[in-house]
Amino acid sequence: MTFDLPNLPELSQAGDTFVLNARASYNFGAAERYQIALWADNITDEEYCTNKTDLRALADSILCVPSDGRVFYGISARIRFD
Repeated sequence: MTFDLPNLPELSQAGDTFVLNARASYNFGAAERYQIALWADNITDEEYCTNKTDLRALADSILCVPSDGRVFYGISARIRFD
């Protein structure tokens, strides 16, 4: 028995979705062993569905699981052990 999810236009993303992420890092130390980075996710504050489920057979609706729609940013540090 095979179950196929139909490729329904209602389950595709409506309109254009553009999510901009950025990361800038700097390596330093002996053999560039250390790294520090600044990063940001969803800089454009885009809201979109991360997942859609067809519930029309049960509730005559389509469930949209929304993105956080928030900008996340931070700083990261790494040490490479060779």
